[in-house]
Amino acid sequence: MLFLCYGMPKSASSFAFTLAKDIAQTKSDQMQLKSTLPEDLRDFFIVSGLGKTLTRISDLIPEEEIYVLKTHNPLDKETQELLLSGKIKAIVSYRDPYDIVVSLKEAGDRERQKPKNRQREYFTQITGYEEALEKIPNFLNNARSWMEFQETKLVKISFSDISKNPLIIAQNIAQHMGLEVDTSKIANSYVSNKESILEFNKGVEGRGYQELNIPENNSIKKQMDEFIDLYF
Repeated sequence: MLFLCYGMPKSASSFAFTLAKDIAQTKSDQMQLKSTLPEDLRDFFIVSGLGKTLTRISDLIPEEEIYVLKTHNPLDKETQELLLSGKIKAIVSYRDPYDIVVSLKEAGDRERQKPKNRQREYFTQITGYEEALEKIPNFLNNARSWMEFQETKLVKISFSDISKNPLIIAQNIAQHMGLEVDTSKIANSYVSNKESILEFNKGVEGRGYQELNIPENNSIKKQMDEFIDLYF
């Protein structure tokens, strides 16, 4: 079985993925499973062609194993069919888009401080809130495709929940996987050392409302407000 972690960018999706991967590791050796796949399928992060990639990997991973993957891609028809068939399970992490804007801008600032050969162009191009805000409509559209899917097939995790209650989130992930695991030990290893969490940042909620000044008639602001009305 494949276990997919979809996340809005800057929604603690890397933390959710790390928890899921560590939980699955108690049953299935993630690196060993990865080594059995063809070279072009060995990235845990799926950048494009979500459904087709999942189908290929699903055909190669034994049913009794659990293999964890991550994506920011929208939910496509092929992935829906895999979810409905039980070949994959998924979690969805989401966050207030106002806070995502602030986090993206700060990610751009941090990225430009790295050596040139280690910089990720996607983030270095974000030099201010305006560039960050332009990314949001695509994020919202992708997130809606997941948030609107059948509730019983997904575990939905808000940024607030995973940042405040990681132990409970870890338990929920294990339950969704169908595993009985001492998740407290796994979660506590990150709670006690937050620097070990991939893409760690401040994670302070509500900063978007304090730091952004977006005109009421801004079309992206309207989209963000609609998303918040629906899911918060």
